[in-house]
Amino acid sequence: MEHSEKIGKSLSGIKKDNPFKVPDQYFSDFQARLSEKIREESNQPKVKKLVPWKTYAAAAVLLIMALLGGRWIIGLRQQSARSDLHAQISVMVENELYSINEQTILDVMEPEVLNSSVKADEAMDYLNDNSDVNELLNEL
Repeated sequence: MEHSEKIGKSLSGIKKDNPFKVPDQYFSDFQARLSEKIREESNQPKVKKLVPWKTYAAAAVLLIMALLGGRWIIGLRQQSARSDLHAQISVMVENELYSINEQTILDVMEPEVLNSSVKADEAMDYLNDNSDVNELLNEL
């Protein structure tokens, strides 16, 4: 109770005047003024703001740069993957070349080749002289 009495005394010292004022006849003329403003705005031609072509050009340039950059990154990844695959194939071919013996080659050769005048020693010499791993890989 004591607290509410203190608040009541301090509130009673405040002026009871309203510090806010509106112009005379503001609310009675409000509807007429609003209707007049709406009529004025409807009579004015609507001006459509055009976006400058430079904005579209800048957006197109940024889009093209992003697409080209993405394509470049994808190309780098594909090139890296191809070189990795090339290295793996090189190792595999090299390992396989050294694991093949003469008899395996002769078994695979067609009968016409075996019946021709080419002898096994000549065939092996030819293969030894012309078995460049890089040429085999380039043919793939």
